[in-house]
Amino acid sequence: MRRTTTLCLFVTAGLASPIFALAQGAPAPAYTLTGNFALVTDYRFRGISQTYKEPAAQGGIDYAHSSGAYLGTWASNVSGNQYPNGASLEWDFYGGWKKELVKDLSLDLGGLYYYYPGSKIYNINPADGSTTKPDNFELYAGVAWKWLSVKYSYALTDFFGIKNETFGTACQNASTGDPADCFGDAPGNSKG
Repeated sequence: MRRTTTLCLFVTAGLASPIFALAQGAPAPAYTLTGNFALVTDYRFRGISQTYKEPAAQGGIDYAHSSGAYLGTWASNVSGNQYPNGASLEWDFYGGWKKELVKDLSLDLGGLYYYYPGSKIYNINPADGSTTKPDNFELYAGVAWKWLSVKYSYALTDFFGIKNETFGTACQNASTGDPADCFGDAPGNSKG
C-alpha cells in the first residue's frame, strides 16, 4: 500500500507542477515534448480494420516548438494478413507547421509517412518474383475555426489504392486464370 501511495504522490506532483507554474504567470516554454499510449480493441484507419478486428497497442511521441513547427512519431501493431512478411507494425513519422493565424482560426500544414518495416506483398503471377512495399507518403493541409475543422490529405504514393498486381485472385480472368485489368487504366493509383 505504501508503494502505491508514494507513486500517486509522484504522479500528482508531476501533473500539478506545470499547472502551478502556469498559474504563477511563468513564460510559456519554447517547446513541449509529449507522449501517448493506448490499448484499443481494434485499430481502424479510414474505416478499415488494420488488425482484423483484434486489439492493438499504440503509442507516440510529439515535439512542438513555439514557432509552430512540430515533429512526431506514432506506432501500432497491425495484422500480418494485411501487411505480410514484415514486423506486423505500422510506424508513422510526421512533421509540419501549425499556427493560430487570428483568434480561433488556425492552419496546419504537414507531411505523414506510413512505414511498415520489412513488409512486402508478392505481386500476383510475377515473372520475376517482384514485390510491392506498402509504405505510403502524403501531404496534408488543415484549417480549424473554433470547433469546426477541415483537413485535406494528398497521397504522393499509390499503395492506398488497389492494384491488379497485389489484389489477388479477384483480378483473374475467370476462363483462363490470367491476371485481368479489373480496375481500369490506372489500377491502384491513389495519388491525390
